[in-house]
Amino acid sequence: VALLKNGKRTAILLGSPLTQGAALMQAGRIAAATGATLLAPFGFTRIERGAGMPVVERVAYVVDQALAQLKAFEQFILIGAAVPVAFFAWQGKPSVLVPEDAEVHTLAKPDDDIAGALAMLEDGMKAKNRALVLQQPTPVSSPTGAITIDGLAMVIGAALPEGVIVVDESIT
Repeated sequence: VALLKNGKRTAILLGSPLTQGAALMQAGRIAAATGATLLAPFGFTRIERGAGMPVVERVAYVVDQALAQLKAFEQFILIGAAVPVAFFAWQGKPSVLVPEDAEVHTLAKPDDDIAGALAMLEDGMKAKNRALVLQQPTPVSSPTGAITIDGLAMVIGAALPEGVIVVDESIT
């Protein structure tokens, strides 16, 4: 609890299954109460996203992008997740992606009672009745003009039904 009150820019890295259901909402309330940013490892198993859900950023796969993303934080709190590391060893690039001067605190390891640890943190932060900061629906209009990757994504996104499951196989 003290870590979330020390004024440092904080990322809470959530392991599975904390990126879905009631656990995700608990994490969202903690983030809303503290100003922390919720992160998920690049290789998560499942995450609920979209309008009406708390924002969870995925740690970037590409080393340079992940380093740029994570340099914004002074401390990391791991709940059921490991320290972010590079997917491959790259010559001249660090394997551990958190900034060297950042503090890393493990609240619960993946084999621990991570749901219980999250609930205790929510209680300790008195965040149970905290209003969530949720993703808002984004109206999508059909693009016009030349076919582009962004335009294709907009067309597909606009056609997806509510509650659809999207499988992300973008790892390679």
